[in-house]
Amino acid sequence: MRSSIFPSPKFAYVLACACVLGSLAAARAQEAVIGPNAQLSVTVADEPDMTGPYTVDPAGNVTMLYIDSVHVDGLTSAQASAVIKKRLRKYIKDPQVVVHITAPGQIEVTLSGEVTTQGTRQVRMDERLNDLLQQAKPTSDADLRDVQINHGLPGERHWTDDIDYAAYLEQGGDAGNPTLRAGDVIFVKRKTNLPIEVVLRGEVAHPGRFSMPARSTLLDAVYQAGGLTVDGNRNDIQIEDAAGAPRGKADYFTARKSPADPAANPVLHDQDTVTVGEAAHPFQFVILGAVQRPGAFEYSRPGMTMADALGAAGGTVEHAKAKNAMIVRTLPDGTVSKIPFNAGDPVVLKTTPINVGDDIYIPPGSGQRLDALGVIGLAVSVLGVVH
Repeated sequence: MRSSIFPSPKFAYVLACACVLGSLAAARAQEAVIGPNAQLSVTVADEPDMTGPYTVDPAGNVTMLYIDSVHVDGLTSAQASAVIKKRLRKYIKDPQVVVHITAPGQIEVTLSGEVTTQGTRQVRMDERLNDLLQQAKPTSDADLRDVQINHGLPGERHWTDDIDYAAYLEQGGDAGNPTLRAGDVIFVKRKTNLPIEVVLRGEVAHPGRFSMPARSTLLDAVYQAGGLTVDGNRNDIQIEDAAGAPRGKADYFTARKSPADPAANPVLHDQDTVTVGEAAHPFQFVILGAVQRPGAFEYSRPGMTMADALGAAGGTVEHAKAKNAMIVRTLPDGTVSKIPFNAGDPVVLKTTPINVGDDIYIPPGSGQRLDALGVIGLAVSVLGVVH
């Protein structure tokens, strides 16, 4: 335990000014929240080694002296200040902490339909629809009176908003220019009097028949159906014509990587049927133990890392033994491999890849208690390694 530390009069004055400036900034940001890759300014009374700029890692954590990794994703400045202050009480008596958001983090959104530049991109957390469409440049055939935004991350509730973006261009107002959310899929319709009908079957969120603008693509249809389920076979999506004859097949990952390439993301015809089968091995990984949200998560794209996995699970809980983390992986020949890694090292998190089917375990610290799912998952992993 360090000796008692009380803010000096000079720091008290600086802190008071910082609080006033922070209040004004917060009012302007309308209670902005911290996200991955956000830039923070943290002030800790009489602690120059801890005071300064910080960058939130992709998992939503900042690493600080004494207290290691602190999960701040989704918190306001005031909430982050309270969390850091609580953690510091173990080392400093009555610590004084002020957190400012100097630059919001980034979220991932996808743009498809009648725009010049389609695809998935990283944007600021405070980005609005107009910011994105100005960059993507809608085509002359775009129907700006009815822009669809499909909301919802994998595993969450999905819903759709129909936005009159043209009204925003004509009159302004927030209704036609909403703030974007993580995982949003923006679909810009084509102006046409002759829509096509496409049938989506199999492992999509909402199978059925959909009316879509002419020249809609495979990805447009999948997004219209709410996206693929966790068990959907992303590597083999079948397309048939109105007579049931095969038109070809597509790879979901390749289509997302090259949405403007007709070979990767085929343009659909009227009365086409798109069928997504069930994968032989579900596209999931499991993370258990001392994390905020233990459980199974979708392996949503190739090249995912431990930073992505830990971010999906909400980060580690307090006192987690992050340095003793382990990946339990079943190899193609059926053998089981245990891979230790340090989940408290941001560099390790960013450079450690995960595979479909991985079981990831973060040990709890002393005095912590595993939840039921964690106990079962650990038992299964250990038995798998033994056998």
